[in-house]
Amino acid sequence: MLMFTRIKPKVGLALGGGGARGFAHLGILNILEKEGFPVDLIVGTSMGAIVGSLYARLNSAKVATEHFQQILNENKSDVHELNVYQNDGKGDHLFDHIAREIKQRITINLSISRQSLFSSERLQRAVHCLFDDCQIEELPIKFAAAASDLISGKGVIINKGSLRNAVIASSSIPGFFPPVSIKDYLLVDGEVTDLIPVEACYALGADMVIAVDVRRTSQTTQKFQHTIDIFMRSAQVTGYRYTDTLLKNADFVIRPTLLDVHWSDFDRFREMVNSGEEAAANCLSDLQAIFTSRQSGGILNKLKKKHKNRDNVSHLEHIDLIEFPP
Repeated sequence: MLMFTRIKPKVGLALGGGGARGFAHLGILNILEKEGFPVDLIVGTSMGAIVGSLYARLNSAKVATEHFQQILNENKSDVHELNVYQNDGKGDHLFDHIAREIKQRITINLSISRQSLFSSERLQRAVHCLFDDCQIEELPIKFAAAASDLISGKGVIINKGSLRNAVIASSSIPGFFPPVSIKDYLLVDGEVTDLIPVEACYALGADMVIAVDVRRTSQTTQKFQHTIDIFMRSAQVTGYRYTDTLLKNADFVIRPTLLDVHWSDFDRFREMVNSGEEAAANCLSDLQAIFTSRQSGGILNKLKKKHKNRDNVSHLEHIDLIEFPP
C-alpha cells in the first residue's frame, strides 16, 4: 500500500520583461508577501531581472517598492538613464522640430558606426544605484537572471557570481546598450530568447511556476512615434507568439492590465505597482487552489509533475546555465 505525504511544492516566479511596465512585478510581490504566499525562487528577464534582483537582495517586497519609489522621487539621473527617450523634446516650436530632426540623424549615424547607441556605463549607473553588489548564491531568496547569447542563439541562465553583472547582462537591450562579454558568450537582453523565463524556473527546480506577463494588454492604442518603436514592434510580433506557446507550460499566468503604457514610461511607477497589486489580489484564490493541489498530491504528484515538465519543456537543451566571475 502506497503512503502519501503532503510535500510543499517549490514555487517559482517567472518575471517577464517590459520596461517600465515591469514595475507591476513589485505590486504582485507585495500582495504575495502580504498574504503569505510562498515564493521559493525567482527568474527575471530584463526589467523582471531588475525588480526580481532587488526583491531578492532586500528580502522584502515592501522595502523594495519603497526603495525604488524613493530613488525615483529623488529624481536620481542614474535610474532615469534607463529611459532612453528622456528629454526627447516634444514641443511644437520650430526649434523643437529642428532639434528632433538633428537628434534622429545623429542616432542613425551612430547606429551604423558602433555597437550601441549608448555606452555600457549608462546602464551600469542605473543598476549600481539600486543595490550593492553581492554574489547571487548568497541571496536570501534563490534568484537567476535570464539573458541571451548572440553567438549560440541560446538562452542563458545566470545563477552564480556578481548580481549586478547578471542584471546588466539581462537588461542590455540590443542596439541600445553593448553586449556583455563573458567567457565564450556575448550576452544581451533576455527578451531576445525568452521574454518570460518559465522554462528557467523549472530548470532551477520549481514544481509550480507562476508567470507574470507585463506585455501590453492591447496594441490598438499604440502610436508608433519613433523609428525604434516600429522596429521593436516588428520584432515583438514573432516573439510574442513564441511566448504565448511557452506560457502554456506555466501553472498560472498573472496579467496586469497595462493598456497604454509605453516601455519607457518610467514616471508611471505607482500606477504600475497598483496594477500589479490588483492583478495579484484578483487571482489569489486560484493560486492557493493550485498550490494546495500540488501539495495534497504528495510524492506521487510531485514525481508526475516533474515528468510532465520534462516533456513540455523539451527545449531546455537550448538554455545554458552559467556563472559570472565574482
